[in-house]
Amino acid sequence: MIKALNILVLLIFFIFSLAYSDDLNNQNQEILFITPKVGILSNLHFSNFSSFQGSIDCDIFKNGLGTGFLASLGIEYKVNRDIGYGLNFQLLDKSAKLTVNSGFPSRNPNTGEVIYVETENSLTANPLFIDLKPYLCYTLTDNLISGPLISYFSVFVGLPVSSKFKQSEQIISPDYAVFITNNKRTRERLLIEGQIEKIAKLEYGFSFGFQNSLKVGKNTYLTQEIFFDVALNNLSTDVNWKVFSIGLALGLKIPFFTKQYKIDTIPKVEPDVKLIAKEEKTPKLPYNEPYVGIEIDSVTGEIQYGSELLASLPIVNSVFFKRNSFEIEDFYIINKTKNPNEYKKMVLPSLFKGDVIEIQSYNILRIVSILNKNPNSTITIEGYTSGPKFETEGLSLAQKRAESVKKAFINWGIPESRITTSASIRPPIPSNQDFSEGIDENQRADIILKNAPLQEYVAFQRFTQFIGNAFIKVDYENIDLNKPIYVTNNFSDSVLDIKNKGEFIIPLKKRLEPNENINFLSFTINYDTLKMMKNKLIDYLKYPKREIELILNNFEAILRFDYDKSNLSEDNKNLLKQLCNILPDGCTIQLIGSTDALGTENRNIKLADERAKNAELFIKSIAKNKFKIEIMKKINKFPESTPFGRFLNRSIRIKVKK
Repeated sequence: MIKALNILVLLIFFIFSLAYSDDLNNQNQEILFITPKVGILSNLHFSNFSSFQGSIDCDIFKNGLGTGFLASLGIEYKVNRDIGYGLNFQLLDKSAKLTVNSGFPSRNPNTGEVIYVETENSLTANPLFIDLKPYLCYTLTDNLISGPLISYFSVFVGLPVSSKFKQSEQIISPDYAVFITNNKRTRERLLIEGQIEKIAKLEYGFSFGFQNSLKVGKNTYLTQEIFFDVALNNLSTDVNWKVFSIGLALGLKIPFFTKQYKIDTIPKVEPDVKLIAKEEKTPKLPYNEPYVGIEIDSVTGEIQYGSELLASLPIVNSVFFKRNSFEIEDFYIINKTKNPNEYKKMVLPSLFKGDVIEIQSYNILRIVSILNKNPNSTITIEGYTSGPKFETEGLSLAQKRAESVKKAFINWGIPESRITTSASIRPPIPSNQDFSEGIDENQRADIILKNAPLQEYVAFQRFTQFIGNAFIKVDYENIDLNKPIYVTNNFSDSVLDIKNKGEFIIPLKKRLEPNENINFLSFTINYDTLKMMKNKLIDYLKYPKREIELILNNFEAILRFDYDKSNLSEDNKNLLKQLCNILPDGCTIQLIGSTDALGTENRNIKLADERAKNAELFIKSIAKNKFKIEIMKKINKFPESTPFGRFLNRSIRIKVKK
């Protein structure tokens, strides 16, 4: 006890000495808080004993549940805007009831029949502790609703102040069975009660939790907290009995010391002309704190709904392998659990928006999805190598690659009867092995889909979006105007670079999820290390609705070609037919040819142009003069560092506008 009190005194002295230390160079307020709290505990007792301290042995007590109260008083010191530490004194009621079912044979005095009496043996423990908790805290976000969200971690030691227990037994069945005690008939009897004599003299463990704060005054917060206490030692020294608690607490954070700036008194002296001239050239240092602020005055807008034409993200139907390997790399999402129904738990990402390279990791699963939607479809997996010069195992390695991919499909639940495999030393249309990239590309297995489209490029998607303007006010004081001030919001990707304080109109555009009726519009202003956030609740039901025409400007389709080829495959022709059948008359179709970086520049320019022109000729052959066609030159290519990027660059891109 004396040792624990000495530690407590040292901790309090350390915190107060830091809180009152002088730091004239720090321009942020440093605040010391007191933190009173009350709350409730949900206690989980984990045990493994049948009796202790004279209790009756009925069976092994395994676990128990209970609730209790907590009361806490603490101090907290903010080192900076993100980090702080503190000390809590807590009174904790860690009560719980442990139960075990048991029974015994008994003779019915009226009939002489021997019956089995089922009973519930319960051990109710009511330990009460005073805990000492030093902790570290970290601010996860500066403004959640109207205050910070904080996480914290602590260790604790606790002194028991009460340790009552009671063991009782209650008859469960049959209904007519009773205990006879002192000529009294009862269905429940007290077995033993008293104090836990061998309760641990010192409880110790660790705690972690989260605290949300709502601002209710200047630097004063109403706190809501959830925390988890884990005791590392036994409640009683003679049995295996540990306590775990989940707490919910409501409290206040009240400042009682705020660090102020010191301004030393400057003695009055006669002005020196040279000094005055020098001071005019030297900017004065501000003694006041810098400040930035933002307010959301109002929001206007409307809810738009309608349809847009989108193209699904392209799929590279190949699995690439490392040199002399047939193991599928971790990049691909494959089913390693061998559970045929596991694919049903996987959620495919959006096939219309996202990172085109990253989605290639889902290619096996995407083809599994196509096979499940088309029961008559099958696949052929063709394994290849980069040739005997680089991979000496040859045809055997190519077959192993095909079998590895086949195994992945079987593990996703595709029957073996729907899969065939084949192997060749090189692909039928190999990449140029004069380049190291071409060698890597030939080390693959192609997945050929039959009786189903590998990809559906065109789809109408219904959408709802909020379009409007936010009217905001920006203010600042005591800042260096040479440093940037930025304003961002969660309804758009725009970043506003503030040059002057005042009023601003910010365009807003946000796609809404199905059944989304409300959301918070958040504006954040950033300057140096300062940040301020303001939120405004947007009730979409209060805004007018308007249906708009078909949107085409988000459509971009990618049609892939074989290495060094410009002729349209049958799949590409079918996709162009699909596009032409669905587009309204008079649209403009833009075609942009593309190649990878392998080969000479002149050859690549010519090949890209051939691909676009062949697509143009085919569209005109089936649609006549229904559309205007433009061949564009400028294109943003995919990264050439992976086979996926190079395969996707061997393509044409198709865009549409009215």
